[in-house]
Amino acid sequence: MAVDRLAKRGLVERRAHGTDRRARIVNLTLEGRKLITRIYGEHAGDMEKLAAASLTKAERRTLISLLKKIGYKAAE
Repeated sequence: MAVDRLAKRGLVERRAHGTDRRARIVNLTLEGRKLITRIYGEHAGDMEKLAAASLTKAERRTLISLLKKIGYKAAE
């Protein structure tokens, strides 16, 4: 299971759910947060380069607007 592998590497930890004894919550450890921060930075840079090479400025503005719209809806 993926969570088991991440836990074995010290990237996540399981905690008891506050009200549901059947459930476990998976949280990133400090090492997990460091890894995500580093990898996300690399990924964002790669995506920016790809967008710059593939899209016009107008297309990039449209893409950003649409992705924000999706993100706001997902946050509801």
